[in-house]
Amino acid sequence: MIINSTGGFIGIGTATPTERLHVNSAAGANSFRAQVNGATKLLVHSNGGVAVGSPSAPPTNGLYVSGNVGIGTTSPTSKLQLNVPSSVSPLKVQVNGVTKLYIDQAGKVGIGTTTPTYKLHVNTNDTTPAFFGTGPSPCFALSRDNNPNLIYGTEPALRLGLATFEKAYTNYSVTGDVILQNLNKGALIFSTGARYAYYNTMDDEKMRITGDGKVGIGTVDPTAMLHSVGSVRFEAIPEGFGVPLVVDEDGNVFRSPYSAKAAKKNSDVNEEVKSLKEQVLQLQNALQVVQSQLSSLTASFSSANSTGVPVGTEMKSGKLEQNVPNPATNTTVINYSIPENGSNAEILITDIQGRLVKTFKVGTGKGQINIESGNLAPGVYNYTLNINRMKVDTKQMVISK
Repeated sequence: MIINSTGGFIGIGTATPTERLHVNSAAGANSFRAQVNGATKLLVHSNGGVAVGSPSAPPTNGLYVSGNVGIGTTSPTSKLQLNVPSSVSPLKVQVNGVTKLYIDQAGKVGIGTTTPTYKLHVNTNDTTPAFFGTGPSPCFALSRDNNPNLIYGTEPALRLGLATFEKAYTNYSVTGDVILQNLNKGALIFSTGARYAYYNTMDDEKMRITGDGKVGIGTVDPTAMLHSVGSVRFEAIPEGFGVPLVVDEDGNVFRSPYSAKAAKKNSDVNEEVKSLKEQVLQLQNALQVVQSQLSSLTASFSSANSTGVPVGTEMKSGKLEQNVPNPATNTTVINYSIPENGSNAEILITDIQGRLVKTFKVGTGKGQINIESGNLAPGVYNYTLNINRMKVDTKQMVISK
């Protein structure tokens, strides 16, 4: 040991001390140890590290403290406790001179900013997520209750989570579901609008889902499972068959007791269409009668028998019976009678539009024709008796399946 009387420097292991106490130890030897009652309280280790309160080897060129560290306080209750004046920020962490973590005098924490405006203010200058949670079904929770099990807490609580396996958070979630839970059965409220609206002045609510599952759009008090105030629009709805929906005067939507086909017939528009169709059918039938009468008159005046009497004058006794059965599902029979002088007689079958379907040549006297309904499409038909090209009688029959 050398004591420099000129400068008052003490050198241990060096002949040229440059400090008040200058210790130079050999490689592998600890430089300094201070003990109290045989217990090491300060150790300068050979690796360049310093241990406080313990003889344990500190990290290389680092610091190991076995007790609490107080900065600005002599009675720290945590491993590191900072107590600074209100004019000084308690913590600043930098990397290459750039601040990464900052705590201001009000206790606000800034990550990526030295001017935090909230309790936790995260600033990112790229697309890196501000928060990132990992693990089996990670979640983010909010509650005023200190109970870590939010389900059994007494205060309102919310949990936002990602299901990474089945039945995460709910009994019916599957992998990949995003779960938003209000654990006290309050409403989920969706709001947009006023930028500076505070929690107690929010008047820009747009939609809510109540605790019992009702969805309200434009209303804070939905009375149905889906309650919308305002217009509702549907586009590109596919066609189909089923039971239609009806809307009452209060805007409630109900399932109609009628089928789509019945509801269509009962509507005013379709009733009008039905009436028009019936009128067209009546006109077609009337036109058929006029055409038949015109054909008979033309034949009567253009042809005469040997006595000069128009053909058909004496044919009034020709007759058709109503077909049996009617409506017909298999075979139907038409009975007829032709006078002796009706040598040119035929029975014509026409559809409701007057188109000729089938012709039967018949002789004088009484007789009958059999019609197989399987040869005719279901519908209404006319059958007419013509004698010497003059219409004598006509009736209708119905073919059904």
